[in-house]
Amino acid sequence: MTLLTVVLIVGMTSVAGILVWRLARVVEGPATRPAAPVAAPELALPAGESVAALGASGAELLVLVRDAAGAEALLVYDRESGALLSRTPVRREGPRAP
Repeated sequence: MTLLTVVLIVGMTSVAGILVWRLARVVEGPATRPAAPVAAPELALPAGESVAALGASGAELLVLVRDAAGAEALLVYDRESGALLSRTPVRREGPRAP
């Protein structure tokens, strides 16, 4: 065997090994931590508004609500007590999706 053949075999084996190693990591996926449960017994949603989306951030629960007229607001609740911490109106620019 020539030196070029040995280098080619070692290089191809290395590339194949790295591909297998990286693909195995992609299949496993990133380590994720489960979200903390909401300890509040209930959340008071303003009358006439429906939930459009939910999210969580640390000790807070984020709720996007929409009223009958289509106006949206972001409500921030405390996970432990269920108290409403803030309300931020959402104004969308450009054409609205149906």
